[in-house]
Amino acid sequence: MTTPFARGFRLHLPHGPALDGAELPNGRAFVMDDPVWGLGSTARTVDLLQAGYPGARIEWPDDGPAEHCGHQKPPFSEHAQRTECVLRPGHSGSHADGLGDRWWPGDGEPTGGNGA
Repeated sequence: MTTPFARGFRLHLPHGPALDGAELPNGRAFVMDDPVWGLGSTARTVDLLQAGYPGARIEWPDDGPAEHCGHQKPPFSEHAQRTECVLRPGHSGSHADGLGDRWWPGDGEPTGGNGA
């Protein structure tokens, strides 16, 4: 098994949106401050990055059920593994499995975009 290239996280600001970020295998971290322009901040470690945002908290993908919808993936074939949606409860749009692969309920069609 290979080591993943980066580990994603969300940086939740105390009075603002959650920012997407990633930790690289060497420990360095970055967060996307302005997704429209593609601007971000970097630091040698996630802890140093978080220190630059007083009151912010880090959410890792494996932090628990806060990001787990629980809907079962429709069976696409008898050999397909059934998984649960790992997006936050109450989300709208498509669902995603633990690998981030998107899927849609059997009664709907993809509507474009990322669907979430």
